[in-house]
Amino acid sequence: MIKDYITIARPLQWVKNLAFVPGIVLAAFSSKIPAASFLMKALYGGVSLCLISSANYVINDFCDASSDIHNRLKKHKPEVLRRLSVRQIYFFYMALATAGLLMAMSVSMKFFWVSIFYCMMGIVYNVRPFRSKDIPFLDVLSESVNNPIRLLCGWYIVTEQTTPAVSLLLGYWMGGAFLMGSKRLAEYRMIADRKSLSLYRKSFSVYTHKNLFVSVLCYGIGALALFAVFFIQYKIELLLCMPLLGYWSLRLFLTGLEKGSRMVSPELVFINRENVILSISFALCVYAFLGVRLPWLRSLFGG
Repeated sequence: MIKDYITIARPLQWVKNLAFVPGIVLAAFSSKIPAASFLMKALYGGVSLCLISSANYVINDFCDASSDIHNRLKKHKPEVLRRLSVRQIYFFYMALATAGLLMAMSVSMKFFWVSIFYCMMGIVYNVRPFRSKDIPFLDVLSESVNNPIRLLCGWYIVTEQTTPAVSLLLGYWMGGAFLMGSKRLAEYRMIADRKSLSLYRKSFSVYTHKNLFVSVLCYGIGALALFAVFFIQYKIELLLCMPLLGYWSLRLFLTGLEKGSRMVSPELVFINRENVILSISFALCVYAFLGVRLPWLRSLFGG
């Protein structure tokens, strides 16, 4: 039974919560707050996010039990849920969510309120009568809201006095939509039978290869454009990181177009060797340009 609880909590998905780290770094750099003052809060915040995300996955698997059998990668999940009673599943969900929110309160009040919103989005995405995952395109956009939520959580670990730029939050949102849209496209290509697709997700009754492809392209372009706007607003030297970010996005886009694409599980794509190297390289690039000032670049843009 312990193994079943771990299965529906999906600890492998916790890697997505690393999206809160840039919020910590940028807030610390903006506020010039020493790292020693928020290291323990960062630890509590990370654990809180992991617990709440697991709570959302528990309710996700419970609500999708009847449809996941039509996806060969997820058809084992209903078997796990059948070994647990409804009462056990509800109790596990409440325990994870409550523990996560209690830890969130020890970080900061704004972190706590954003964490409540994180819990609410899990309900909006999965539970009727909301269940946004059944609505084409809204399924991608509503699930991707979790990305800027994680960024905000990272920011509020460091300071509650300021808020991240809107361009950064929107860029994070579109970046998440790009990954989620790529997952939908990979699922569409993996499940050849249209009837099985519609039984797996109602949104696939409207999706086609063409509109999924175009939407992923739009999300990716939108994310890159918004990140460029943020770099110009925040520190123009960061624009020199854009070629690397563009290359990384292109690699992910091409991965999503591969036959039997790994993008059906984006969290696993990010822990393979190439993407680990690219993510570390991008992080180092950002860190390097945060600490330099290039007058010629500023004059080029009239700054």
